[in-house]
Amino acid sequence: MGNNRNLRNYGCGKTLGRFTIRNLSRQTSKLANRGDALALKTQSALTDLARHLRSEFGIRFLEKVEQYHLESWAESLHDRLIDGSLTSSATSSYVSCINTVFTTNDRHDLKISAKSFGIARGQKHSNQNLANSQVSQKIFRQFCLDKYHQTHDIKFLTLLHSVTIQSEAGLRFRESTQLKIATKNLSGNHLHLVKGDGVKNGQPRSFKPSSMSGLRQAKNFVQENSVVFHRGSLIPGNLTYKEYQTWAYKQLAEFREQNPAYKNYHFHGNRHSYAHKEFEKLWENRVGIKISAPVISGKFGRDYIDRVSLKTGLGVAFYGLRSSHFMFSETHPSFSHFFI
Repeated sequence: MGNNRNLRNYGCGKTLGRFTIRNLSRQTSKLANRGDALALKTQSALTDLARHLRSEFGIRFLEKVEQYHLESWAESLHDRLIDGSLTSSATSSYVSCINTVFTTNDRHDLKISAKSFGIARGQKHSNQNLANSQVSQKIFRQFCLDKYHQTHDIKFLTLLHSVTIQSEAGLRFRESTQLKIATKNLSGNHLHLVKGDGVKNGQPRSFKPSSMSGLRQAKNFVQENSVVFHRGSLIPGNLTYKEYQTWAYKQLAEFREQNPAYKNYHFHGNRHSYAHKEFEKLWENRVGIKISAPVISGKFGRDYIDRVSLKTGLGVAFYGLRSSHFMFSETHPSFSHFFI
């Protein structure tokens, strides 16, 4: 297939540009026996996916797309749903259209669930628990250590440090790897991120991680191996971010294959795990009792408020929807960095 460049996008063009996307959208609609409405929606979805594939992985045609590429894109959709730049209607439609593109071209192995990534139509905040369990995090860290001992490839140690600071500081994958950790002042209890640290939309932010231990260990590791990490981040100097990310997601795919019980482990899940821990900490600081997040307790809406009221003994009125939203929205200093 690689000898014919037109086949890289199912016969619709050489690279995933506007011309190819338009042709592929029309072809998908025709193969699915649908009308122009699907073609237009698919065109929007493919444009968004193409932008992500190009910026994150340097991919310009669909022949190279693997499952982990789509999952990375779904995580991007989730971020934009939370920050309000996309609606759940849009994210759900995008996922449905892309699934149709691959299904109509006999790539039934490539499919993602909008519900499992919390981007399904109808609600901004999903009742899906997207956090990695503590057990799965431990097993993935051991996977990295074992692979390092087998191969002596230092990249496996960088990935170990990356997932550790993701879960301790709530960093995105890009931030955890592009962070100029070697030059960060970690003497206090705050982390300061700036544009060069891979922050979303280049927006700087400062916050207090749940632990500084992983960050300090990563800093020592990069400084001790400065010949390899001359940029000061966890990405080896001979690799671009796109090359490193592609390598890391391939290791994630291998881990899942070797550990089917933890097939839902994903890098963004470390960030969700951090959020759950911070949620509990905020409640404990406020009322002296740890309160689990709704997705962990299995209670939502009024049921959740009643549960919190019963557990704290402070009354439903005090923990009404408006006060609960205020406590844990982006206006709260402990969570403000999480929405940037």
